[in-house]
Amino acid sequence: MDTESERLRSVVDCLEGDCRLIKSWSLQGGISAHMTGVLLERNGKRSTVVLRRPGAEMLSQNPRVASYEFEVLKALSMHGVKAPQPLFLDESKSIFDTDYIVVEYIEGEPVYAPVNLDSYVQRITDFLLSIHSINADSGIDLSFMTDQRHRLTKEFGKMPGRLDHSLREEELRRILADYYPPARFNRSSLIHGDFWPGNVIFDKEEKSVAGVLDWEDAELGDPLYEIAITRMDLLLVFGVDAMNAFTELYRDGSSIDFTDLPYYDLMAALRPAFKMKEWA
Repeated sequence: MDTESERLRSVVDCLEGDCRLIKSWSLQGGISAHMTGVLLERNGKRSTVVLRRPGAEMLSQNPRVASYEFEVLKALSMHGVKAPQPLFLDESKSIFDTDYIVVEYIEGEPVYAPVNLDSYVQRITDFLLSIHSINADSGIDLSFMTDQRHRLTKEFGKMPGRLDHSLREEELRRILADYYPPARFNRSSLIHGDFWPGNVIFDKEEKSVAGVLDWEDAELGDPLYEIAITRMDLLLVFGVDAMNAFTELYRDGSSIDFTDLPYYDLMAALRPAFKMKEWA
């Protein structure tokens, strides 16, 4: 296939129903996947879907990341979580040279300048609490999901050969080396993996969360790690008051042990190592 439009027509032909491609456009904002919006007509009705192709870094970490995210989205759909509905998975590489998935397009936008910051923080906290309430006893099969403990042991169990000195990585890792593995774990639950304002879609009135995107990093593990990630991102986007408000709201709505949060904060602080340009 010579052109992108021909490839997209082939993708649309694979979808359920009598589908016809109307137009397509590149979607901005993702660094882990290449995303294309596709307007199609199916049985006389128009709808929008999103084609997601994993980026090189994600593929290097997990060559089957498209399949993994698709299975995560299927599990979320069974539990009624507001996330894109999974529509199609193609691992044949007959259309693109990588696997890809097609998912529902969620109407709305990420919010970076909320009309009411307190209300915004309350809503994202409530949503995160609902995600973290899902565990092995929730009636859906999560056994295929990545185990956070194994991943963190690989990531923090030893000093890497290359260190980002701009983040004082060696100093932070030496502190973590004395702590890891932690003596206590909260009960393992569903973790989004990258819960930050850019992945949380609000409706046009900012009254409710329409959905959360980008589930390729989802795993089962201690919610403290995700709390630390969200704390750091809220600090960078909205400031220290938003971070503290989120932390207290989550603490009030949960029974988990926050004792080890400072160590998870250090882990989260190392996520941008050698990636600051992408984060900016």
